[in-house]
Amino acid sequence: VTANLKAGNSYLFYDNSDANGGARKGYRKIVDDTKVINRALAAEGLDPSATWTLEVSGSNFKVKNEYYGLYVPALARSAATTASATGDAFNFSLNSDGESFKVTGTNGMFWDGVANGDLVGWNSGNGHPIKVYEIWASPFFKLQIRCIDQDGNVLRTSEKLFPAGEAYSLITPVIEDYDILDISGAENLDGFINDNYEVVITYINESSGIGEVTTTPDESKKSGIYDLMGRRLSRITTPGLYIVNGKKVLKK
Repeated sequence: VTANLKAGNSYLFYDNSDANGGARKGYRKIVDDTKVINRALAAEGLDPSATWTLEVSGSNFKVKNEYYGLYVPALARSAATTASATGDAFNFSLNSDGESFKVTGTNGMFWDGVANGDLVGWNSGNGHPIKVYEIWASPFFKLQIRCIDQDGNVLRTSEKLFPAGEAYSLITPVIEDYDILDISGAENLDGFINDNYEVVITYINESSGIGEVTTTPDESKKSGIYDLMGRRLSRITTPGLYIVNGKKVLKK
Protein backbone atom coordinates (compact mmCIF):
# COMPACT_ATOMS: atom_id res chain seq x y z
CA VAL A 1 0.00 0.00 0.00
CA THR A 2 1.32 3.46 -0.84
CA ALA A 3 0.30 6.99 0.02
CA ASN A 4 2.93 8.50 -2.27
CA LEU A 5 1.57 8.55 -5.81
CA LYS A 6 3.89 9.13 -8.77
CA ALA A 7 3.26 9.42 -12.48
CA GLY A 8 4.49 6.44 -14.46
CA ASN A 9 4.35 3.90 -11.63
CA SER A 10 2.11 0.84 -11.79
CA TYR A 11 -0.79 0.51 -9.35
CA LEU A 12 -3.77 -1.56 -8.27
CA PHE A 13 -6.78 0.42 -7.03
CA TYR A 14 -8.77 -1.25 -4.28
CA ASP A 15 -12.26 -0.07 -3.29
CA ASN A 16 -12.15 -0.50 0.48
CA SER A 17 -15.75 0.45 1.21
CA ASP A 18 -17.58 -1.02 4.20
CA ALA A 19 -20.93 -0.61 2.41
CA ASN A 20 -23.15 -3.70 2.48
CA GLY A 21 -20.84 -5.31 5.01
CA GLY A 22 -17.86 -5.02 2.67
CA ALA A 23 -19.66 -6.61 -0.29
CA ARG A 24 -18.53 -3.77 -2.59
CA LYS A 25 -14.80 -4.21 -1.98
CA GLY A 26 -12.55 -5.13 -4.86
CA TYR A 27 -9.71 -4.28 -7.25
CA ARG A 28 -10.65 -2.09 -10.22
CA LYS A 29 -10.22 -3.81 -13.59
CA ILE A 30 -11.60 -3.58 -17.13
CA VAL A 31 -14.03 -6.22 -18.39
CA ASP A 32 -12.63 -7.47 -21.69
CA ASP A 33 -15.70 -7.55 -23.93
CA THR A 34 -17.58 -4.47 -22.67
CA LYS A 35 -14.61 -2.36 -21.39
CA VAL A 36 -16.74 -1.54 -18.35
CA ILE A 37 -14.67 -0.80 -15.24
CA ASN A 38 -15.69 -3.42 -12.70
CA ARG A 39 -13.73 -5.26 -10.00
CA ALA A 40 -11.94 -8.43 -8.96
CA LEU A 41 -12.34 -9.66 -5.42
CA ALA A 42 -8.74 -10.81 -4.86
CA ALA A 43 -5.30 -9.81 -6.13
CA GLU A 44 -4.30 -13.44 -6.69
CA GLY A 45 -4.84 -14.44 -10.31
CA LEU A 46 -5.44 -10.90 -11.57
CA ASP A 47 -4.71 -10.33 -15.24
CA PRO A 48 -3.06 -7.14 -16.59
CA SER A 49 -6.45 -5.43 -17.04
CA ALA A 50 -6.24 -4.52 -13.35
CA THR A 51 -2.95 -2.64 -13.73
CA TRP A 52 -3.12 1.15 -13.90
CA THR A 53 -0.68 4.02 -14.25
CA LEU A 54 -0.99 7.74 -13.53
CA GLU A 55 -0.36 10.61 -15.93
CA VAL A 56 0.06 14.16 -14.66
CA SER A 57 -2.74 16.51 -15.65
CA GLY A 58 -2.23 19.91 -14.02
CA SER A 59 -2.19 19.24 -10.29
CA ASN A 60 -4.20 16.04 -10.74
CA PHE A 61 -3.82 12.66 -12.46
CA LYS A 62 -5.34 10.89 -15.40
CA VAL A 63 -5.74 7.17 -14.70
CA LYS A 64 -4.72 4.92 -17.58
CA ASN A 65 -5.12 1.18 -17.87
CA GLU A 66 -1.71 -0.21 -18.84
CA TYR A 67 -3.05 -3.22 -20.74
CA TYR A 68 -5.80 -1.64 -22.84
CA GLY A 69 -4.38 1.88 -23.07
CA LEU A 70 -7.78 3.27 -22.02
CA TYR A 71 -8.57 5.84 -19.32
CA VAL A 72 -11.06 6.33 -16.51
CA PRO A 73 -13.41 9.00 -17.92
CA ALA A 74 -15.53 11.51 -16.04
CA LEU A 75 -17.95 9.55 -13.86
CA ALA A 76 -21.72 9.83 -13.93
CA ARG A 77 -23.83 9.53 -10.80
CA SER A 78 -24.76 5.86 -10.13
CA ALA A 79 -23.99 4.85 -13.74
CA ALA A 80 -21.58 2.16 -14.91
CA THR A 81 -18.29 3.55 -16.22
CA THR A 82 -16.79 2.43 -19.53
CA ALA A 83 -13.07 3.04 -20.10
CA SER A 84 -12.41 5.53 -22.90
CA ALA A 85 -9.68 6.87 -25.16
CA THR A 86 -9.59 10.09 -23.14
CA GLY A 87 -9.78 10.46 -19.38
CA ASP A 88 -10.84 12.87 -16.69
CA ALA A 89 -8.28 14.47 -14.34
CA PHE A 90 -8.75 13.15 -10.80
CA ASN A 91 -7.71 14.57 -7.46
CA PHE A 92 -6.38 11.97 -4.99
CA SER A 93 -6.83 13.29 -1.46
CA LEU A 94 -5.46 11.20 1.40
CA ASN A 95 -8.02 10.22 4.02
CA SER A 96 -7.44 10.48 7.76
CA ASP A 97 -6.49 6.78 7.96
CA GLY A 98 -3.28 7.70 6.10
CA GLU A 99 -3.59 4.83 3.61
CA SER A 100 -6.69 5.40 1.49
CA PHE A 101 -7.80 8.20 -0.83
CA LYS A 102 -10.96 9.95 -1.82
CA VAL A 103 -10.80 10.35 -5.57
CA THR A 104 -12.70 13.24 -7.16
CA GLY A 105 -13.21 14.15 -10.83
CA THR A 106 -13.43 17.60 -12.37
CA ASN A 107 -17.24 17.35 -12.27
CA GLY A 108 -17.23 16.78 -8.50
CA MET A 109 -18.07 13.07 -8.76
CA PHE A 110 -16.28 10.76 -6.34
CA TRP A 111 -15.13 7.23 -7.16
CA ASP A 112 -17.82 4.94 -5.79
CA GLY A 113 -19.12 1.47 -6.53
CA VAL A 114 -22.31 -0.54 -6.60
CA ALA A 115 -23.16 -4.09 -5.59
CA ASN A 116 -22.49 -5.65 -9.02
CA GLY A 117 -18.93 -4.30 -8.92
CA ASP A 118 -19.23 -1.44 -11.41
CA LEU A 119 -17.28 1.77 -10.80
CA VAL A 120 -19.80 4.63 -10.56
CA GLY A 121 -19.77 8.27 -9.55
CA TRP A 122 -21.33 9.77 -6.43
CA ASN A 123 -21.71 13.45 -5.59
CA SER A 124 -22.10 13.51 -1.81
CA GLY A 125 -19.91 12.51 1.11
CA ASN A 126 -16.42 11.35 0.17
CA GLY A 127 -17.19 8.42 -2.07
CA HIS A 128 -15.53 5.10 -1.33
CA PRO A 129 -12.06 4.96 0.25
CA ILE A 130 -9.58 3.80 -2.39
CA LYS A 131 -6.43 2.00 -1.27
CA VAL A 132 -3.57 2.16 -3.78
CA TYR A 133 -1.09 -0.68 -4.12
CA GLU A 134 2.17 -0.10 -5.97
CA ILE A 135 3.21 -3.12 -8.02
CA TRP A 136 6.17 -4.04 -10.18
CA ALA A 137 7.30 -6.99 -12.24
CA SER A 138 10.16 -9.08 -10.89
CA PRO A 139 12.16 -10.54 -13.79
CA PHE A 140 13.17 -14.18 -13.93
CA PHE A 141 16.32 -15.47 -15.61
CA LYS A 142 17.12 -18.87 -17.07
CA LEU A 143 20.15 -20.95 -16.14
CA GLN A 144 20.89 -23.75 -18.59
CA ILE A 145 23.53 -26.34 -17.80
CA ARG A 146 24.74 -28.53 -20.67
CA CYS A 147 27.03 -31.46 -19.96
CA ILE A 148 29.03 -32.80 -22.89
CA ASP A 149 31.90 -35.21 -23.39
CA GLN A 150 35.25 -34.30 -24.92
CA ASP A 151 33.83 -35.06 -28.38
CA GLY A 152 30.86 -32.73 -27.98
CA ASN A 153 28.27 -35.44 -27.35
CA VAL A 154 25.53 -34.32 -24.97
CA LEU A 155 25.53 -36.28 -21.72
CA ARG A 156 22.90 -34.33 -19.80
CA THR A 157 21.05 -31.00 -19.92
CA SER A 158 18.99 -29.06 -17.44
CA GLU A 159 17.45 -25.61 -17.15
CA LYS A 160 15.74 -23.68 -14.39
CA LEU A 161 14.20 -20.24 -13.88
CA PHE A 162 15.38 -18.08 -10.98
CA PRO A 163 14.04 -14.73 -9.70
CA ALA A 164 16.48 -11.90 -10.32
CA GLY A 165 19.09 -11.54 -7.59
CA GLU A 166 18.65 -15.00 -6.10
CA ALA A 167 21.80 -16.44 -4.53
CA TYR A 168 23.24 -19.37 -6.44
CA SER A 169 26.31 -21.60 -6.28
CA LEU A 170 27.11 -23.80 -9.24
CA ILE A 171 26.90 -27.50 -8.43
CA THR A 172 28.31 -29.66 -11.19
CA PRO A 173 26.56 -32.97 -11.87
CA VAL A 174 28.48 -36.14 -11.06
CA ILE A 175 28.37 -38.45 -14.08
CA GLU A 176 29.52 -42.01 -13.59
CA ASP A 177 32.78 -42.90 -15.34
CA TYR A 178 33.49 -39.24 -16.22
CA ASP A 179 35.71 -36.54 -14.75
CA ILE A 180 35.25 -32.80 -15.32
CA LEU A 181 37.54 -31.40 -17.98
CA ASP A 182 36.37 -27.81 -18.46
CA ILE A 183 33.63 -25.37 -17.44
CA SER A 184 32.65 -22.41 -19.59
CA GLY A 185 29.91 -19.81 -19.24
CA ALA A 186 30.15 -19.64 -15.44
CA GLU A 187 32.57 -16.73 -15.38
CA ASN A 188 29.83 -14.21 -14.52
CA LEU A 189 28.05 -16.40 -12.01
CA ASP A 190 29.32 -14.44 -9.03
CA GLY A 191 26.91 -15.89 -6.51
CA PHE A 192 23.72 -14.22 -7.74
CA ILE A 193 21.47 -14.73 -10.75
CA ASN A 194 21.28 -11.44 -12.67
CA ASP A 195 21.13 -12.59 -16.29
CA ASN A 196 20.43 -15.59 -18.50
CA TYR A 197 23.31 -18.07 -18.38
CA GLU A 198 24.34 -21.08 -20.41
CA VAL A 199 26.99 -23.14 -18.65
CA VAL A 200 28.76 -25.86 -20.61
CA ILE A 201 30.56 -28.52 -18.58
CA THR A 202 32.89 -30.75 -20.54
CA TYR A 203 33.65 -34.20 -19.17
CA ILE A 204 36.33 -36.71 -20.08
CA ASN A 205 35.85 -40.44 -19.82
CA GLU A 206 38.00 -41.94 -17.07
CA SER A 207 39.26 -44.54 -19.51
CA SER A 208 40.87 -41.74 -21.50
CA GLY A 209 43.35 -41.10 -18.71
CA ILE A 210 44.61 -37.75 -17.48
CA GLY A 211 46.24 -36.39 -20.58
CA GLU A 212 47.04 -32.84 -21.47
CA VAL A 213 44.17 -30.91 -22.99
CA THR A 214 44.86 -28.50 -25.83
CA THR A 215 43.19 -25.11 -25.43
CA THR A 216 43.28 -21.86 -27.34
CA PRO A 217 44.62 -18.72 -25.65
CA ASP A 218 41.11 -17.29 -25.37
CA GLU A 219 39.79 -20.45 -23.71
CA SER A 220 42.69 -20.40 -21.26
CA LYS A 221 41.89 -16.86 -20.20
CA LYS A 222 38.28 -17.60 -19.43
CA SER A 223 38.67 -21.02 -17.84
CA GLY A 224 40.51 -20.11 -14.63
CA ILE A 225 41.03 -22.59 -11.81
CA TYR A 226 38.31 -25.05 -10.75
CA ASP A 227 38.15 -28.00 -8.43
CA LEU A 228 36.40 -31.18 -9.56
CA MET A 229 33.13 -29.95 -8.03
CA GLY A 230 33.16 -27.09 -10.50
CA ARG A 231 33.89 -24.39 -7.91
CA ARG A 232 36.05 -21.55 -9.14
CA LEU A 233 39.18 -20.98 -7.06
CA SER A 234 41.51 -18.01 -6.76
CA ARG A 235 44.54 -20.29 -6.19
CA ILE A 236 45.51 -23.88 -5.41
CA THR A 237 46.29 -24.41 -1.73
CA THR A 238 46.02 -28.18 -1.17
CA PRO A 239 47.15 -31.27 -3.09
CA GLY A 240 44.65 -32.76 -5.51
CA LEU A 241 43.33 -32.76 -9.06
CA TYR A 242 42.28 -29.42 -10.56
CA ILE A 243 41.23 -27.89 -13.87
CA VAL A 244 43.58 -25.03 -14.68
CA ASN A 245 42.91 -23.06 -17.87
CA GLY A 246 41.23 -26.09 -19.41
CA LYS A 247 43.95 -28.55 -18.41
CA LYS A 248 43.87 -31.20 -15.73
CA VAL A 249 46.61 -30.53 -13.21
CA LEU A 250 47.62 -32.86 -10.40
CA LYS A 251 49.14 -30.96 -7.48
CA LYS A 252 51.20 -33.18 -5.15
